[in-house]
Amino acid sequence: MELPSLPPDFSGDARKSVISAEIAASRALRTARTSKPELRLLYVSSDPCGNRQVLNVYALPVFLAFARELCILGHRASAPWFSDRIDQEARTFLRQVLSRVHAEYDRPDYPVLPMTDHFGHIPREVKDIIEESNEWKAYQDLLLKVEQSPNAGPPGRESPSASTELVPADKKRRFLEPKPELLKDKEIVNKRQAATALGVTLRTLDRYVADKLLTPVGDYARRRFKTKDLLSFMVRRKKDR
Repeated sequence: MELPSLPPDFSGDARKSVISAEIAASRALRTARTSKPELRLLYVSSDPCGNRQVLNVYALPVFLAFARELCILGHRASAPWFSDRIDQEARTFLRQVLSRVHAEYDRPDYPVLPMTDHFGHIPREVKDIIEESNEWKAYQDLLLKVEQSPNAGPPGRESPSASTELVPADKKRRFLEPKPELLKDKEIVNKRQAATALGVTLRTLDRYVADKLLTPVGDYARRRFKTKDLLSFMVRRKKDR
C-alpha cells in the first residue's frame, strides 16, 4: 500500500526502516488473510470483518516503525523534535494509514470496514483496539523517553546532521483562523486561496484531499476548489468540534 508522505527531516536510514516495515507487514497480511483469515466483529452493528487482523498484522507494526523514527528526531542534539510535535505527527500518520486500508484490502470474502469517518477521525471502537495493543504501548514508552531526555542521543543510530535541517529551531507554529469571507462572490478558488479561507496550511489542505475529505477539480498543477464544497466542509468541521 502507498504510504503517506514521510517528514522531510527523516534521514535515508529512517525512510528505509519505515518502507521495510511496510513491505514486511504487507507480506505478512497477505499470507495471514489467505492462509488463516481472522474475521471478527468490529462495530456492534457490523458483520464479522478482517479489521482487527489488518490492524494487528499491518497497520500497527507500520505505525510503530514510523513512530520509532520520529522519536529518534526527539533525541538529536540540534533542533530536536519535542514530544507534542512527535505525537501530532504520529497520530496524523496513523489516521492516514487507516483511511487507506479499506480501499486497499476490502474484498467480498475478506471484508475490511472503514476505520475513519468522513472527517478523518478514528471511531472509539478502533481506538480501543489501538490503545490496548503492544505497539501503542511501545510508542508511548518511546515518547516518554523523549520527554525525559529531549537532547540525549539514542544508542545505535547517528543523529542527522544539523546541516540537513529544513525547519529553524526557533520558528514558532502559527495558528490560523478560518476566513470564509474570502469565498464571498466566488464560485471557485485556487489552492492557496482555499487553504487561507479554511485557516490551514497548504500541506494540511493536501492531507484533506488525500484523505478524501475534499475533492478538488483539475489536475495537481492546476488544482481548484469549489467554494460551496469549502463552506460545507467548514460547517461540518465546526459541528464536529
